[in-house]
Amino acid sequence: MASPLPQRQRMASPSVVRVPPVQELVWGFVIQGLVGSGMLMALVRLLPYYQQQQQRHHLLQTEIERTEIQVRELQTEFQRTFDPHQQPRLIQKATQRLQPHQRQVIWVKPR
Repeated sequence: MASPLPQRQRMASPSVVRVPPVQELVWGFVIQGLVGSGMLMALVRLLPYYQQQQQRHHLLQTEIERTEIQVRELQTEFQRTFDPHQQPRLIQKATQRLQPHQRQVIWVKPR
């Protein structure tokens, strides 16, 4: 029967290299720093695009508000035009007469 290898020879294996914990920690910080700097560079590159989108959003928001005001004014005018209670006022506004049976007065300069 072959004698087993001594304890000392079994433990020492040339293919396994143990890295000290401090070195692992340093490499971890280096890798995290590289990843963090990459993310920071990506954010810096995206910042002008973000500002441009904010300007567009503000411009469109202003245009929407202006259009909504115009729509409200047109709706009010439309309702006033087709309101039966407003018809005498509209006729007066268009013809300068208070009542339909009144005559229109035109002022002429004397010669």
